Amino acid sequence: ITTTVLVVARNDTLAYPTKSGLLPWVDPDTPRNKYVYTSSRGRRWDLVMSDEFNAANRSFRPGDDHMWTSLEKPDGVNGALELYSHNMTSTKCDDDGTCYFYIKTVDEVNVIHVYNMYTHPPSFQDVYFWYRGAMVQSWNKFCYQGGMLEVRAQLPGVTDPESGNPDIALGENGKVQNTKFYPTWPGIWMLGNLGRAIFSASTNRMWPYSYDECDADVFDPSFQRISACEDNPGYGLNPNQG
Repeated sequence: ITTTVLVVARNDTLAYPTKSGLLPWVDPDTPRNKYVYTSSRGRRWDLVMSDEFNAANRSFRPGDDHMWTSLEKPDGVNGALELYSHNMTSTKCDDDGTCYFYIKTVDEVNVIHVYNMYTHPPSFQDVYFWYRGAMVQSWNKFCYQGGMLEVRAQLPGVTDPESGNPDIALGENGKVQNTKFYPTWPGIWMLGNLGRAIFSASTNRMWPYSYDECDADVFDPSFQRISACEDNPGYGLNPNQG
């Protein structure tokens, strides 16, 4: 996966401008025409975060990068088949000066001996993972509550003429019709900061539940760790807010 632009915008500005004139999370290499976006309804959105990935060989290991953190762990959700490793992601620059963030994958069988508390009785078992890839997160670094996210990315697929992929005849801008030639599930997505993706203990009863009313007839509040039915939730949380 190669990503060249990541932009986040919102419709207000911070109170304390920097001396450079750029907001603290804006990459100086971001083109100036991306600083402000005007919607079709005339609403102004100001750029608050961007990353052009224009420096080669960035390390995303914990503590090495201001915005992103790579993971070193198996993906234990959604029946995943992969492990994530620090050395499977970085940044590169081509000879023409084009730079990008990348994730690589390798076919590799790994067997991890884990304790499964959900079996009857609970016991140890072997879990197989069939390839290795990477994931980076901005968790607990850059967070925002709303806005617009823009990503430019090149996703993997089998598109050489010898592959027999019938989508090739549709041209570069044709709509994909045969998904078996694109056997990956790359994800670029957002998740609230109270849960951390693939750390299941943090997301249990936290994601994807965002129902913000107390109406047990519509939605059972026991499925939410933070519920609008709580008068005194503690931990500095607002009462009656899901």
